[in-house]
Amino acid sequence: MPILALTFWSDSADHYTLRRVAAEIEQVVKREPDASITTIIGGTRRQMEVRLNPARLSAYGLDGAAISQRIAGANAESQAGSYPSPAGQVLVQVGGFLETADDVRRLVVGVVDGRPIYLEDVAEVMDGPAEPDNYVFFGAGPAAEEIGIHADESKMGVYPAVTLTVAKRKGTNAVSIAEKVLKRIEETRG
Repeated sequence: MPILALTFWSDSADHYTLRRVAAEIEQVVKREPDASITTIIGGTRRQMEVRLNPARLSAYGLDGAAISQRIAGANAESQAGSYPSPAGQVLVQVGGFLETADDVRRLVVGVVDGRPIYLEDVAEVMDGPAEPDNYVFFGAGPAAEEIGIHADESKMGVYPAVTLTVAKRKGTNAVSIAEKVLKRIEETRG
C-alpha cells in the first residue's frame, strides 16, 4: 500500500522526459532503508531497439539467437550486497546495464579473423520512447492560482505527468518514512 505519491508534471517536458526524471528520483528514494516498493505510473518508457541485418549476419557467420544471448549477458547486473553509510544503505552491484545506444552499438558480438565484430556492424540500434501503455495527466483547476500553479489557458490546464508511489516496510511509521523520503529528495536537488 503506497504511503506517498509524487506527481511530476511540466508545461514544457513530455511524458518520456518526465518518466526519466521520475526514474532518477526513484533511485534516490530506494536508498531510504524503510522505503519498500516504488512504482512509476505513466510516462513513456525508454526503449532500445536492435534491428538485425540478415545479410550482414550471414556475411560474418553469426545468428540472431547468439547475438540476443550476448546482449542479455552484457546487460546483466546483480546485487553483491550492501553497506551502511551516512546517506543511507548503499547497494553494491556487479556488472552493469547497457546505458546508452553507443554502449549497445559497441558491444562485441563475435570475432572474425581476430577482428572484433560490433553490434553496429550487423544491426541498427535505436534509442527512444517505447509505445505508451498508460498515461497520467495533471489538471490545474480553478483554485490552481491560489497555490502558485500558473496554468496555461491555451492548454486548458492539462499537462503531461508521471506519478511515483512509495510504500513503507512493515512495522515502520508512514509519516516518518514520507518525511525522510521527501528530505532525501530535497537534499539531492540542492
